Parts: sequence; structure tokens; C-alpha cells
Amino acid sequence: MMSIELLLDAALDARIRAEWNTLLLAGLPSQARHSGASNAPHVTLLAAEAVEVGVVGVGAVGAGVLPAEVQLSGFAVFGAGPKGLVLSRLVVVSRELQALHAAVHAAATGLIGLSELTAVDRWTPHITLASRLTPAQLGAAIELLAPPPAPHPQPTEPPAPHPQPHVGRAVALRHWN
Repeated sequence: MMSIELLLDAALDARIRAEWNTLLLAGLPSQARHSGASNAPHVTLLAAEAVEVGVVGVGAVGAGVLPAEVQLSGFAVFGAGPKGLVLSRLVVVSRELQALHAAVHAAATGLIGLSELTAVDRWTPHITLASRLTPAQLGAAIELLAPPPAPHPQPTEPPAPHPQPHVGRAVALRHWN
């Protein structure tokens, strides 16, 4: 499988790696278990059995739109059956990200076996946190990573400020094979 991926700025990369480590320390499946140098938090823009995008093509696509804002959101769960469940952190779909996603697909040639999940009209941008989870492990992982509920203010107290969204930048495109 080959892919074109967005890599994150140092702060957002560290935030995702902290979530990976939280899962790892709890004895749960985690992307932190993959110790290869190429294992980095990323957003997949395109995945296929084969794709031809030269370094110049990827650079040209990214030059006009990077660094692009990446805002983390809630969780998404993919998969089922014997392979298990995949827990991911959703990424808010902005016009900027949609344009980049479409530009990568337009620049890609020689596509064979395009993943339906990365097609322009089906894409759900996300960052994988863990894979091959059982339903019980999924519940435990979400409980560990979800923020605690905000307390309800007393009638005489001003409402608590909303927590800042987790926003960073996508700073590079990577052609992964």
C-alpha cells in the first residue's frame, strides 16, 4: 500500500504521541508500539495499491497550501470483525484541507486500487491512535483519552471558558510506500 500523508508540526505531533503513550502505558494497543522511523502521526490524503507522484509533484501541490491548519476533534472508530477496531482522532475538515486533498488527488497518476476511504467524496480525515482493539479495549482507551466533563456552574458563577481546541499545522507532505 502506498500513500500521500500530511505530517504535523512539532507541537501537534507531540500531542498525538502523548496520546499514543497514554494508551501504551495502560497496556492497550497503541501506535507507539510501532518503533520504525517512518511511524509518525499523520493524516492520510490518498491511499492506493500504487500511485505515481514524483517529488516535484508532491512539492508543487504542497507549496501553495502548506503549512495548513489542522484542528483535532473527537474520536472516530473504524473497522470490525476479526481484525479489530481502529481508534482515531478526527481532524476538522476545513476548506484549506479539502482543497489540499483534492489537489493531491488531481496530481496523482498511475492510481491502482484507490482506497475508497480516501476518495475525494468519501474522505474522513483522521490520525490513527490505535488499531486491533477489542470492544472492551476501545472503551478503556476512550475513557483514558476523553477530557473529563465540564462541571456545571452554579447559578451565580460565570460559565467556565471552553477549552482551547487542539490546533496545529500540517507542515509537510510525505509519499509513503
